[in-house]
Amino acid sequence: MLTIGGVSPHAVKKALLFMKLTFLLILVATMQVSARVNGQGRVSLNLRQVEISKALNSIEKQGVYRFLYNSRLNTIHKKINIDARDLEIRDVLRDMFSGTDLTYKVLENNLIVVLSFTLTTQDIKITGKITNEAGEGLAGVSITVKGSAIGTSTDNEGHFTLTVPEKARLLISYIGYETQEVPVNSQSVINVRLLAAKKIMDEVVVIGYGQASKRDLTGSIVKVDGKEVADKPNTNPIASLQSKVTGLYVVNNGTPGSAPDIRIRGTISIGQVHPLYVVDGILNDNIDYINPNDIESIEVLKDPSSLAIFGVKGATGVIAITTKKAKAGQTIINFNTSYGFKKLVDKIKMANASQFSTLFAEENANNGVATPDYSNFNSNTDWINAVTRTSHFSTNNLSLSTSTEKNKFNMGLGYIADQGIIRHEQLKKLLVSVGDEIKLNKAIRIGMNLNASRTDAPYDATWVLDAARKVMPQVYSGTKLTQFVDPYTLDTVNRPLYSTVDNSLQNAGVQNPLIQLENEWNKTINREYRTVGSVFAEISFLRHFTFRSTFYGDMSEVNKRQYVPAYYAYDPNHHDSATFISPRTSVTENDNNWRKFQQDHVLNYKARFGEHNLTLTGGFTTYYFGNTNRQGKAIQYTTGNAQPIPDDPRLWYITTGFEDPTATFATSSQSEYSTVSYLARALYSYKDKYFLNASFRDDGSSQIPGKNRYQKFWAVGGAWELTRENFMNDQHIFDFV
Repeated sequence: MLTIGGVSPHAVKKALLFMKLTFLLILVATMQVSARVNGQGRVSLNLRQVEISKALNSIEKQGVYRFLYNSRLNTIHKKINIDARDLEIRDVLRDMFSGTDLTYKVLENNLIVVLSFTLTTQDIKITGKITNEAGEGLAGVSITVKGSAIGTSTDNEGHFTLTVPEKARLLISYIGYETQEVPVNSQSVINVRLLAAKKIMDEVVVIGYGQASKRDLTGSIVKVDGKEVADKPNTNPIASLQSKVTGLYVVNNGTPGSAPDIRIRGTISIGQVHPLYVVDGILNDNIDYINPNDIESIEVLKDPSSLAIFGVKGATGVIAITTKKAKAGQTIINFNTSYGFKKLVDKIKMANASQFSTLFAEENANNGVATPDYSNFNSNTDWINAVTRTSHFSTNNLSLSTSTEKNKFNMGLGYIADQGIIRHEQLKKLLVSVGDEIKLNKAIRIGMNLNASRTDAPYDATWVLDAARKVMPQVYSGTKLTQFVDPYTLDTVNRPLYSTVDNSLQNAGVQNPLIQLENEWNKTINREYRTVGSVFAEISFLRHFTFRSTFYGDMSEVNKRQYVPAYYAYDPNHHDSATFISPRTSVTENDNNWRKFQQDHVLNYKARFGEHNLTLTGGFTTYYFGNTNRQGKAIQYTTGNAQPIPDDPRLWYITTGFEDPTATFATSSQSEYSTVSYLARALYSYKDKYFLNASFRDDGSSQIPGKNRYQKFWAVGGAWELTRENFMNDQHIFDFV
């Protein structure tokens, strides 16, 4: 509730008098200025959609003119386009101020005053009181002017005084209450009644095979809103949960597209270490196919009371994800894009060339041996800088959602481009999502969800930083024109080659990382197509019962082909002669297929009897996992009369006729398993302050011998909301929110 008082006649008279005096002073000042321009410089500008104030700043940076203006002039912030090439200042300002109320006067020393025909906004003094819903004054409420640093806070009785522009908007915020935005509109008295914020414990959260009010649960569940991850520069949404959930440990991987290392409350004893992901009911071991922009909320389930319903798969914790659905009665088209950059920070400090020489000489002296001559290596390279870069990333998302009384439809399209900090690493990902839900009548609903993605994974450069830190700084990181025989054409050519290391100083396993990186980064094709979908039917009957059947499918195809060409480097120790680094060509191909199918049949009963709340859930679910893999490799040496495998993506396969049959091989592997499970859960509360939760699951797995195939998991939890007891009414220490 908001009440705004009026303006007194005395205040109006004072404001008018002040405005008249201000106008008179401006008129007198402008009559005394000189309209003469020195003409010491001409102006060139080419700006698009910038504020006039920023355009004036750009002119100042050219070093001839200076500007004086009131930053609170409304039109000084109007956005314009200006294209001026070697024009006089009069012509430039005429074009910039066209269609505005701005004019200018030129003073001595090329100082230009920018004026407005319209009077500027005046400051007014406002007072008021901030109260709660009961009308009691709130102390320490924050009151700030939107878009500025002007602000104050209320006293012990909720009163405040503040001087603000007459057209300002106030932001009023207080812990536990909804933030309000209030326009001043020249009012001198503003009283605001704040509304209590929605209590966190009353929100609905996703639990296993259903939803519940967080207040009714005894387990530990943390909910994170989808917008908390949508605006973060991470291709994997779980990477954005770092530091947001207590007990959730996230170690991000620097390679674009790589899943972060995740632990919920430490490590566990079974083989699986990552948590179980549940996306709209689909059980999965990764969520690479999800567009972060499509996420409505994320729930992290952490304790046995919450996890028992998932059986053995829930032992490592559960991250439940709900994707966005169309809002009732709305049609929304949304497009958002973001762009940013990444750079390596907190680098390991390495010795430079001079320091390396000193330390190496001291080591040899201590060992009583002579220092070898490595004068042919005379550079000073920071190898971490040599293999890294300032990388760029961008995300682009277009979504459409529409809803009627009987139909809810949404679809999304996303494109992600993410470079790594190591040279030439880049991920490209295209994501599509479609969801539709139809209400056939009051009792029956059907629906479907589909997510599809195409991922072009980056070149695997995880080895590069480790290799770079081992190379002595005297090795040159650039290239040098060197003569050698091209192994593909057998012609003598002059081409830029990278330097080898000094083998008398460096171990056999140490090599200039740029040789391999620059020759192999664009020789890998690693592409995945993945489709994840579900269909469901739900029927409500006998007032308190709901039965839902859902069928899920997750299918992915990964094809990776890697070609290793024949290439050279030059050796400074041997008159810069060419050295064969990779004397053979090879192709490695991997085809991997995954098939995951799941079905859930769940019956829910929910009712309230006086002060008793009861929710019962029972269900039957199956899960199938199948994986097939095929790997092959073909090698062809360049010695003798052998022709190398051509450097052509059309021929990067195992058998093309160019490979050596005696050095070609292939293998395959496969695995599959299935599970059958029965589950049950009861949520009970009395007077909304005494709570009892119980859950049970019986898991049967084909991976376990028949005698011990079925295992039972159960949990019981209780809670007491102490703050709802009468003896807690007068205390203000504890608050159940």
